[in-house]
Amino acid sequence: MAVALLRWSARPAERFVWTAVSLTVISLVPPLLSGANTATTSALLGLHLVPAAVMIPTLTRSLRTRTRR
Repeated sequence: MAVALLRWSARPAERFVWTAVSLTVISLVPPLLSGANTATTSALLGLHLVPAAVMIPTLTRSLRTRTRR
């Protein structure tokens, strides 16, 4: 997704943040609706949020660096 935005978007970093955050929020819905116990739901939410918290800022910085050249 980041590579496609870098190639076809005038503002790839901003569009990436909006898209990635939106997709992360959408990915939180199934664990909440699964009917699993609290521990399982918490683990699934953590497995979505922790990688997003690391990858979104990292890829955004990378996109900003590449567009400034």
